[in-house]
Amino acid sequence: MNKKVAVVTGAASGLGKAIATAMGQRGDCHLIVLDKSPSVAQFAQSLGPSVEPYLCDLEDPAQIIAFGQHVRSAHGRCDILINNAGIHPKNPDNSKVALEDITLATWNAVLAVNLTAPFLMCQQLLPLMREHRWGRIVNISSRAGRTLIPNVVAAYYSATKAALMGLTRTVAEEGAPFNVTVNTVAPGRFLTPLSVKVTASNLENSLKSIPLGRVGDPDELAAVILFLTSDASSYMTGAVLDVNGGCFMP
Repeated sequence: MNKKVAVVTGAASGLGKAIATAMGQRGDCHLIVLDKSPSVAQFAQSLGPSVEPYLCDLEDPAQIIAFGQHVRSAHGRCDILINNAGIHPKNPDNSKVALEDITLATWNAVLAVNLTAPFLMCQQLLPLMREHRWGRIVNISSRAGRTLIPNVVAAYYSATKAALMGLTRTVAEEGAPFNVTVNTVAPGRFLTPLSVKVTASNLENSLKSIPLGRVGDPDELAAVILFLTSDASSYMTGAVLDVNGGCFMP
């Protein structure tokens, strides 16, 4: 009953799965892994009894609000929130969608998952952190929110990931008096099921731009998240941590 309650969105695959695995192995919290994929149930079971699956489509605000109500009624607290879920629709050949080809429906869908959902999650769960006067929120942005990535990233993805950093700063200000820190992590290219779909030429160009000369392992990102959700990061809030092998240095 004294365990912290942690939430990871988009936990069923990719970077979210690595983050959730690291959080689950840490063993000091009750972990809620949230995803719209039913596979999240099996994943939660593989991590152990302290991990709870929760099905939620982040495009639907009503489902996010219902989740917030569930956390309050079932647990009475939330101590850690990792807003990881994000979408980046591409063309059938995995190339970026040109500005003139972006439909309003696609724009709104990306906005809903990448920006509105983190806002609503913070709105629902920050009050629980304030009540206990301790909290950690980590928003997963992207290098695409920090700088241009030519011929790869569509306008809606860059726009939402840049806006997420602004949201981080404002929530950090509100949480600070209650010992709630709010930070952004901006990953570069990592080895995930999505990243392996890029063309050979795009991957070659990416490696040329990374001083460390390789893509990242998801566990390397998870290690940064573990730091940001611990007491070791207690004097960091409103910050952006670039985890990208050196391909963007502000």
